[in-house]
Amino acid sequence: MNKPLERPFNYLKRKKSIIGEPYQVGDSFDDNIIKNWYRAWAFVLNKFESICISPNDNKHLHVIVDGDSALMLSVVRQIALTAHFPNYDEEHRKNRTVVSIISEKDEALIGELKSEEYLCNLLDICKYSTSTGTKHKDSYIDIEFEVVKKKPTIDKKKEVGLTITESEIVSFCNSKLEDEIYSIDTSMAQYADRIYGLGTVIENLPYQDIHSVERYSMALDVFLYSKMEKELGYIVDEKAWNDKDNQMDVLLGLSNIFCADCFKTRYNSIKPCWENGKLTERQAWEKHFLSLSKSEHARWVVEKLILGFKPMSNQQRLTDEGNIYNKEEKKKYRKDLKSDWQSPTHIDLCSYSDLRRVDPDNMKYDSFLMLAIPNILAKVNE
Repeated sequence: MNKPLERPFNYLKRKKSIIGEPYQVGDSFDDNIIKNWYRAWAFVLNKFESICISPNDNKHLHVIVDGDSALMLSVVRQIALTAHFPNYDEEHRKNRTVVSIISEKDEALIGELKSEEYLCNLLDICKYSTSTGTKHKDSYIDIEFEVVKKKPTIDKKKEVGLTITESEIVSFCNSKLEDEIYSIDTSMAQYADRIYGLGTVIENLPYQDIHSVERYSMALDVFLYSKMEKELGYIVDEKAWNDKDNQMDVLLGLSNIFCADCFKTRYNSIKPCWENGKLTERQAWEKHFLSLSKSEHARWVVEKLILGFKPMSNQQRLTDEGNIYNKEEKKKYRKDLKSDWQSPTHIDLCSYSDLRRVDPDNMKYDSFLMLAIPNILAKVNE
């Protein structure tokens, strides 16, 4: 199949003006920032092809980022978008991915990381540490950061270690053709988007036994024999995406890309579960269905925070839960909040355990998406 190669990062606009900088709302990001996003995307996805952390593993990924240049901080961003594994235990805050950044800037680096081009709103919620202490220690998010002055030691009994240097990234990028670095194959992202286009096929599924694989058999048939058979096009609508008033379309397109970026990592995580011969591939995938679904929600939360979304405030939750009883009015209230591209707010930016209470219907999409991954990977590899 022909690969639809696109450059979607070029269309992301700034949501905020910056005091002391010539940036205004709706401005494009600097060319160097955009180039760094592509470099980081290509490098990190290549690096993660060899990483495997399975649902039953009692280890976590520990990435050491040696440096704090703009390129290295873009790599930190891409790691945060990608490093999500099905053995994370939200209840006990166990097996978080750890990212150690070697830098002399200490607390000042946190300020840089909070900028739109890097981690944006993520550090307002996730755990991080500097020499002054630790913030958000009990965060439900499955990734944490630390700023250190010396290279930490990897505990091989508990950690899968990975060290990244700037020279390694530069060497990797120089060894590739321009399209391999600065263009993205959006095939899998388009299939991911079609899952959300199933609409009532998913929405009409009852919430009871939401993690029962059998519940999704009809939806999977519709997806395989209808949605997946349609010819691929492109995610980018250049005219629309260049209009800052259509930034929500850009954010949705990027969301599908970041979601699809983790398909191979998830496949690698489940693969050892059937390679031991005790289970078939299908049985292994179905056995760890719930762990995969939880991991997808964790990934989605990080992605949304990086793209500038924020959780509902206490007042907004009070309005949503206590003052709006009509289902359609509630749906409109939530849609209006998440459609403000400069400061989008989403009800689902919460822990997985809270998601069961506030928006259980959306859990069905995470679950179905995980079931569809083997089929999507098989399709793009034809």
